[in-house]
Amino acid sequence: MIAMPLPFRFFIGFMFQIVPFTVLCAFPFTRYFRYSFRKTVLITAALIFGTLTIYTFICTYITFLPMSNLLRTQIANIVALCCLVVCAFWYFHAVKTTFAKKIFMFSFTLTSALLTASIYSCIDNNLPYAADWPLYTGYSLVCELIIHAVVVPLLCLFLKYFYMPAENGISAKENGYLACLSLFLAVLLYLLLTYISFNYLSHNLPALLLYLTLFLVIFILYGVMFQMYRLAQQRHMAHEQYLQTIYQMDIRDEQYRRIYDGVEQSRKLRHNLKHHLLILQGFLDSGETDKAREYLAQYFQQTDDGSMPQICSNPVVNMLISHYASIAKERGIVFLPHINIPDKLSVQNTDLSVLLGNLLENAIEATDGASGENCIFLNMHCPGKMLLISLENGFDGFVKKEGARYHSTKQGHRGLGIKSIAEIAQKYDGEAEFSHEGRIFHASVILNNAVR
Repeated sequence: MIAMPLPFRFFIGFMFQIVPFTVLCAFPFTRYFRYSFRKTVLITAALIFGTLTIYTFICTYITFLPMSNLLRTQIANIVALCCLVVCAFWYFHAVKTTFAKKIFMFSFTLTSALLTASIYSCIDNNLPYAADWPLYTGYSLVCELIIHAVVVPLLCLFLKYFYMPAENGISAKENGYLACLSLFLAVLLYLLLTYISFNYLSHNLPALLLYLTLFLVIFILYGVMFQMYRLAQQRHMAHEQYLQTIYQMDIRDEQYRRIYDGVEQSRKLRHNLKHHLLILQGFLDSGETDKAREYLAQYFQQTDDGSMPQICSNPVVNMLISHYASIAKERGIVFLPHINIPDKLSVQNTDLSVLLGNLLENAIEATDGASGENCIFLNMHCPGKMLLISLENGFDGFVKKEGARYHSTKQGHRGLGIKSIAEIAQKYDGEAEFSHEGRIFHASVILNNAVR
């Protein structure tokens, strides 16, 4: 028998149980830590060390009290449960994501712990010097270490290749269903574990295989569900890409239409110029200079109204802003653009069209339905190599959010515009931020390396 001091056995044995599954629990959510990675790890390590110390002290103390081994085991299990509850509270605080995701991951980890506990219990019953108390012997510690060293990395790989690729595509409602299912399975397995004799399982091969098959079916079920979510997400992304392509084509069609309208307007002006000159000649020949002056004023007013206003020197930006300015004017919306950008940008014209088109279209739609503030403020300028775009507009005060992400409130829309803006910002190593305060919506976009 491997001789070890009693407190050391309790400390190491419980550590082998709690540390691997702490890692498993946090593995998919390292990017969601509330604090820095280093700070989170240090606090977690200190908390685990404290709980291990308390567990070791109590288990060592009750070993020398006059009571049955069954009662000692029950007390040790209660202390271990209390330690896990404390760690669970820290986990739910330290990971900054939806509650349903944390519940699912915690339940999944609990199911995995039950699996390893089952394997360990079956093997432990056949080890030499097996005893009801103390809970950990030298052989059992080595066995527990080997089991966790094999099972936990496999579970991490399972999460990496099945759950994590599908995580972002699972909606809040689906996460809720997944959390309920995993919690139900964990509780069911725990209750089942309390009624099973591992001594019987370790000596009955068909029963042992049936029991392990139950766990295998559960993990296969998880894998199939994650794969289904992943495929659904891929189909949804393909559909969004299709809709985005259609939207870009609409933007280009609108640009071509404005160019065509400008050419047609110029052609008509040239065609009618001869008639206007003849009328002016008639007024001048008859000495009616006042009428000639009035006629010229009307003519210049008509030509000015038909021309595109010069808001900035960049042709694409000027065309887009002019178009949406005319739409805002038709709807009685005050549109105040302040543009200070160079003639040419490194941003592709298609990306610039989609970016500004989405921002201004969403702003006009939101402001048009607002009962209060009916103004849109657009600012664009280029400090250094960056392009900064900020926009404020009024809206009705109703928003749809999932975490920090905004979703469209229009019927049948899924917020493709906001998502496209974020994707374009990411393409140019920038960022897009959206927020609201009362009935004012704020949008800001930063594009790096946007100026040549």
